[in-house]
Amino acid sequence: QMDQGLLLMHRAAVANGSMTFTSGVNCAVMTSPKLNGGLDATLKPTSEFHLMDPIVYANHRKVKFAGGKRILVGGGRNEGTIEFSNNVSVSVFLFTNMGSVDFYNCSNTNLIANMTNNATVNFANSSATVSQVTNSGTIAFDHGSHGIYDTANTGDISFDNPDITLKTVTNQGSIQMRGGAYNLDNVINSGSISMSRGTYDLFTLRNSGNVSVNDASRFYVSTTINKREIGRA
Repeated sequence: QMDQGLLLMHRAAVANGSMTFTSGVNCAVMTSPKLNGGLDATLKPTSEFHLMDPIVYANHRKVKFAGGKRILVGGGRNEGTIEFSNNVSVSVFLFTNMGSVDFYNCSNTNLIANMTNNATVNFANSSATVSQVTNSGTIAFDHGSHGIYDTANTGDISFDNPDITLKTVTNQGSIQMRGGAYNLDNVINSGSISMSRGTYDLFTLRNSGNVSVNDASRFYVSTTINKREIGRA
């Protein structure tokens, strides 16, 4: 259990057990940790936690962050489960995910950049800016306000009642949009995009795949370069 004001840990390792950080920590920095067990950080609103070049192994324990002012995860890879909750502001960059990364009730804008996702990322009642992400796994957005930029998808992305901006997105996989408000610009689709309910404003859609629209309250298209027609019901 860690409750010191300032902590710096280099190449720390957790095997099977767990490491706990309490609200007494003002700032913690872990560099090159190997986590084959649990890490639980419940932080006060002014605290920061930097996790640099971690390796999170697949095991039955989670790496969990709750609260805090800012969580920074840079580099490394995840094969287990990492969970962020309770309005923490998170920045994740140069990161490879082969496990599960979950955001719960993180209403502050979270930055996800230069990440490769081969497994699962979930946003529930959270907000995020997602940039330069390569996805071959599953990303799910449930409510919240999000901006997605310069992203390539060959996996599955789903949206449920969010407020979304997508710009310069290439899709060879599946994108499902259910309810909410969408602003799309420079979307290149050779996979499938499904739009149901909600409002949709499209600016430059290049489509050689399948796009279906069902029961949209507004559907506006500025410029469409079609090799295949958009199906509407």
